[in-house]
Amino acid sequence: MVHRATSWNSAAATGSKAASLVTTGATSYTLTVASGHGYTTSTPLDVVAGTPSFEYLALDTLPIAVTATTIELPLTAFSTPPAIGDFVCAPDTSPYVQLPVELHPALIELTTTRVLLALGKSSEASQHAGEAQRLVSIGIQGLTPRVDTADRKIVGGPMWRKGRGAGLWVR
Repeated sequence: MVHRATSWNSAAATGSKAASLVTTGATSYTLTVASGHGYTTSTPLDVVAGTPSFEYLALDTLPIAVTATTIELPLTAFSTPPAIGDFVCAPDTSPYVQLPVELHPALIELTTTRVLLALGKSSEASQHAGEAQRLVSIGIQGLTPRVDTADRKIVGGPMWRKGRGAGLWVR
């Protein structure tokens, strides 16, 4: 599983396009996407899985060919074959929050807390904040090795290995 420190807004803000069709050639995958993507053969791209754990399937890959609705990428760029619903993105962006799925419930509670605080409902917000802390503890337990000699589930990411900044902090 590869998680990457990324900027995130939405599919529209990141220019991400979901694949509606994936075909396999002898040396490449062709992903059919909505028109208006603006990618070229000199634009490196990432491909992000459209299902949990939303991992990166291809990183910083130059397309072999690009049309208004298709992007052809080399087979060797992929850790796992792409599928319909996976996203083609500009490097270092994602249509998904790059957070382990074990922590998604906590993110929902923390978001709810912020909304309630903005609405001036501090007592309700504090209840959700407490639930968020509980869910963070549960999520971290799910990510923590059960024995001292076990490998860590998440240590960093491609951004960390490439020296572009810190990777994920979950140990």
